Amino acid sequence: MASTSDFDENVVEDLVMQAFDRLRLTMAKATYVNVAAVFFLVGLQSILCLYGLAVYLETPKEKKKGRFPYIVISITILVASSFSTALNGFFTFNMVKAMSDREAILGDWEGAFNEGRLEGAKGLSKVTIALPILWITVGDAVLLFRCYIIWRNKLWVTVLPAVMFLAGIALRIVNFTDQVDKNYNLITGLTTLVPVIFNIITTLLIVGRLAKWMRDIQKVLRSKKFPVYRGALAILIESALPLAVFGLCSGVTSIVKYRTEHQYATPVFGGPGQETLEEKAALVDLGAMQYAVDMTFQMLYNAAAVLSPQLLIFRVTTGRSFTHSSQVTASTFSGPIIFSDDANVKRQPKKASSVPYGGRYERVEGDDVHSRDYDESNMTTTETEEKMTSK
Repeated sequence: MASTSDFDENVVEDLVMQAFDRLRLTMAKATYVNVAAVFFLVGLQSILCLYGLAVYLETPKEKKKGRFPYIVISITILVASSFSTALNGFFTFNMVKAMSDREAILGDWEGAFNEGRLEGAKGLSKVTIALPILWITVGDAVLLFRCYIIWRNKLWVTVLPAVMFLAGIALRIVNFTDQVDKNYNLITGLTTLVPVIFNIITTLLIVGRLAKWMRDIQKVLRSKKFPVYRGALAILIESALPLAVFGLCSGVTSIVKYRTEHQYATPVFGGPGQETLEEKAALVDLGAMQYAVDMTFQMLYNAAAVLSPQLLIFRVTTGRSFTHSSQVTASTFSGPIIFSDDANVKRQPKKASSVPYGGRYERVEGDDVHSRDYDESNMTTTETEEKMTSK
């Protein structure tokens, strides 16, 4: 006859198994949503790339200068992320299969999960890690290059972004090796946070200088309607804000997982340690919640890491942003400024006003324009009256 202690132990073990089932279901749902969202992201990227390429091909030859490298980079990011998405979709089925071993809860279930997830395709495990490294590095390089374009006359300003860029590459290389198993979540969190800080610093440098130049132009033109911050705000929203928010959240959740695991002296929630079965059940439920949260923010961060450079490149390929320094430096604005043409003069409001135009001084009254041609040598004037005709 079974003792009461054996009965209680069986009941507790059943509770652990139920917690494990909830964990497995949570992981399956989170992974499925992640894969579905990433496939949608690939479609969105395809639209941006194809539209940008179509605009580039229709652009006159003299205006294509400097845009071709951006087209190549955009396609590279699309191909890398598409291949990574296909591999993740393949591994999703293996993941669900790997979690079918209920007894894995009494051991290192994370290790068993990773082994089963890569069953039949272990050679591709490094590829799934390398591809995100590729597109994140390429995207950061594009942003750093544009920061260099803006600050090329003060290169010392770009030293900090360059150091952060190299630090991000170093962390991604470390994350790519097999030496991070025990500190995986910590390294992953730092690998996410460093590029996020790089993006924030670099984008603020770009936006800050563009805003200063625009304010200077506004002072010269003396126009209150000049869109001073519209372009800078677009760069901020498209490049830095989503990446910063989701990257910070993803990095923090990874580090929290790392601290939680060390707090309970287990390699992964529910793994081998000194916990009782009741504690294991609680840890598994906590692990399920943190896995779902971490997976969500990782998905959003990866989406932002892909879309931020794609949107920036899209602005370049469609002619809405600069490709080299001469388009944003002061020399660009050294030519004559044309304030209006005949059509603009005709659309003046019906009240007396003065409009400088060409070599004459014009006064607009209603639909009539009184003009005086002047000659500075003898200061003689003749007055003519012209009746404006509407187009």
